[in-house]
Amino acid sequence: MIALMAVYDADSCVGQCNAECYDAAGAECGGCICGGMNHGAGLSRAVRNTLKHWGGWLDRATEANPAIVAADIFPESVTR
Repeated sequence: MIALMAVYDADSCVGQCNAECYDAAGAECGGCICGGMNHGAGLSRAVRNTLKHWGGWLDRATEANPAIVAADIFPESVTR
């Protein structure tokens, strides 16, 4: 399972977008870090979405959880 984006606090991963989101078949979203943009989109489209929108997703995640200190964006890494 490829995580397209994951965010971390000092101790662990606290949110991510992975195959549970982009391969989802149902209408319900599990509250993924992508905000539903990748929900059911398939891997190729989800990769494009992530590369285009990861900065906004990271901004929203850090606003909601100021303890976030780093992120992995497939295939990059970002530290705040």
